[in-house]
Amino acid sequence: MKFRNLLFPMCVAGVAFLASSCSEKKGDVVYDNIMTRTSVRAYTNEPIDAAVVSKLVKAGMAAPSARNQQPWHFVVVDNKDIMKQLAETGASMAAEAPLAIVVCGNMQNTLDGVGKDYWIQDGSAAIENILLAAHAFGLGAVWTGGYPNVERANKVANVLHLPEYIKPLGMIVIGHPAENPNPKDKYTEAKVSYNLFDGAAVAANTPAEVTDAELPGFKKVDVRSQWKENPFTFFDGDGLLLAAGKEGAMNAMTIGWGQMGALWGMQRPVVTVYVRDSRYTDKFMKDSEYFTVSGFTNKYSDALRYMGTKSGRDGDKVKATGLNVTFSKLGNPLFSDARVVLECKKLYQAPLNPDGFGEVAKDVYAKDPSLHNVYVGEVVNAWVK
Repeated sequence: MKFRNLLFPMCVAGVAFLASSCSEKKGDVVYDNIMTRTSVRAYTNEPIDAAVVSKLVKAGMAAPSARNQQPWHFVVVDNKDIMKQLAETGASMAAEAPLAIVVCGNMQNTLDGVGKDYWIQDGSAAIENILLAAHAFGLGAVWTGGYPNVERANKVANVLHLPEYIKPLGMIVIGHPAENPNPKDKYTEAKVSYNLFDGAAVAANTPAEVTDAELPGFKKVDVRSQWKENPFTFFDGDGLLLAAGKEGAMNAMTIGWGQMGALWGMQRPVVTVYVRDSRYTDKFMKDSEYFTVSGFTNKYSDALRYMGTKSGRDGDKVKATGLNVTFSKLGNPLFSDARVVLECKKLYQAPLNPDGFGEVAKDVYAKDPSLHNVYVGEVVNAWVK
């Protein structure tokens, strides 16, 4: 009896462990399906099995909807002539695809009052379900928009002979993939807040001026909505330090050239900086995935002048100036003496091409022919003191 009493809890623990392990593996499979899904726009001639098409529609209808209203209607298209007509509405890839599922909203089945437009969210959830299910079945798919682009939505409605109360929200073009685009890492830490927006205080007794643990005395800001620096004057003078590298192997230099703006879509904020190939910092810029730009007040003008005229090859400039450097969660150098700090993920690097120089550039490089390298980085974190 004693042996049985001992064995039973061991078996229960074993079952619990296996259940936990299986749950984690299932989670990994689902997560991998989400993270590896891409938009596919080229397809083979292979038809899609009817049973799979049925599962795709069922996956769409498994989506959540406000008050379980399910205000959707799905139009499944596999007729070649209709597919070619749909291609002319703005989804050119449909001309060669074997299947399209048009997710519509049924205006006779929406909520009343302020909840009426929830059908857009409900339909979007259904579209995402179908995209993920298609990827799980080894198919390629792409979401092409309809509503609220009235012109395009009307074209789709005309092709499908939709009544007035059925509005096409989006069309999913589906087929066996004839291309294999790489998934994109779209995660941007700066677009995440915890508890309250931008780390605002939760408790009433929390100090109003919330500081960031990575950079005490600073708070994180969204550069698209909270950045107050003038981009046309930010790079004036000698008030900026460019830094790259990791703890134990980093370097920084004073810079006076650069730009801020947007590049390559996705509302992506970027900073562009220039470093001569001869500078010691350039080695770290070439080898690093990230770089930081720190702006200082005039109080530190002597220190920044030193950082701009001395080389890190000859000694520890940061130690010599007494500036204080710490390192971010990503491992990049941050100056706590600064008033603003930008942490950037490098997107592009290349030397300037003299063939494109105008008169101003020719004059500059006539005095010093050592060319600058161009570095473009996406701002992933920003701090303001």
